[in-house]
Amino acid sequence: MRALKDVHDGNLVVPCAGELARDLIAHDLVDEFWFTVSPYLFEGIGPVRLELTATTTLPSGVVRLCYRPAPAGASSAA
Repeated sequence: MRALKDVHDGNLVVPCAGELARDLIAHDLVDEFWFTVSPYLFEGIGPVRLELTATTTLPSGVVRLCYRPAPAGASSAA
């Protein structure tokens, strides 16, 4: 993996978790972590449109996202 990273020009995006992610982190091969939140589906309920109202970055680096139900007829900003 290190050799691939050394010869690759640009970003290598690995959308994963589990063993591959742990191995990449353990071998110091991760430059950035990207986290995506998709607040539109809840298991057993179906699509629920939400609207982001606030974000707070805590001193620990944790980011709190505050959502409320989107008004009826609101379109997603995707």
